[in-house]
Amino acid sequence: MKKQTRREFIACSGLGTLGMMAGGTAFAGETVFNGAGQAASEENKDNGAYQYTRKIPVGDSYDLVVAGGGPAGCGAAISAARLGANVLLVEATGCLGGMGTSGLVTAFDPMANGEQMLVGGLMREIVETLYKRNFLTPGVNPDRWRKYMNNWTPFQVEGYKLILDELVVDAGVQVMFFTKAIDVDADSKKGKVNGVIINNIEGHRYIKAKTFADCTGDGYLAKLCGVVCRDAGIDTPNIMPSTLTSLFAGIKWSEFKGNQYQALNKALEAGHFTQYDRHLPGMSQVNP
Repeated sequence: MKKQTRREFIACSGLGTLGMMAGGTAFAGETVFNGAGQAASEENKDNGAYQYTRKIPVGDSYDLVVAGGGPAGCGAAISAARLGANVLLVEATGCLGGMGTSGLVTAFDPMANGEQMLVGGLMREIVETLYKRNFLTPGVNPDRWRKYMNNWTPFQVEGYKLILDELVVDAGVQVMFFTKAIDVDADSKKGKVNGVIINNIEGHRYIKAKTFADCTGDGYLAKLCGVVCRDAGIDTPNIMPSTLTSLFAGIKWSEFKGNQYQALNKALEAGHFTQYDRHLPGMSQVNP
């Protein structure tokens, strides 16, 4: 037999794989679906749509399925699991925390009224844990969130991710990252949701639960269920523009005594920014 080069072997393997895909052979344990790879019917062509039907595996059942792993989703999932519920949390990205982590919005809103803290429960537990683990702004005084009014509490993104990971694991929440709820089995007239269809790298799966919580940033699950929703930018004119947040390194905060606007003015004067824009919402120091 003639000895194949690595290039020839890869080329032949690729052709074999494509042949299997084109042949549509179903292997044991794989999802069986109908309609994929076939020409659209005349009816589909006339309607300008493609009818797609497939059979998907039915996954485990849960007491609660939470869509979205931001602050609301984590709060719902952790609290329910601590009370004994069997919880599945599905998150579209690769980490928990929502805009606080994926969006780099690295500061919690004010939590006190000038005399006492108004926020308790899981939120207070998270902030206090971040403080004990040195994941808040350097040298922060706990009165910043326990007492002072109109004070924001900056945090480190990676620290926040880590704390949320630990909390869901300790509570017994099952988490699926890079997973979305893409459809529902619901009766909008009866207000009943039987299950959701999720999708990730493993494909589609049907998940049943007693209760579902929509904690997505877009209210996507509720909309799929037929709930009347308002779309930002469509149903709300004059919407505030989105902000592209970022991380900056090499700032000598000691020179500005923590004053972010002095740092901004110096950067503008030095021509650091390509766009001379003084409308900076806020800059939070999260590391020395």
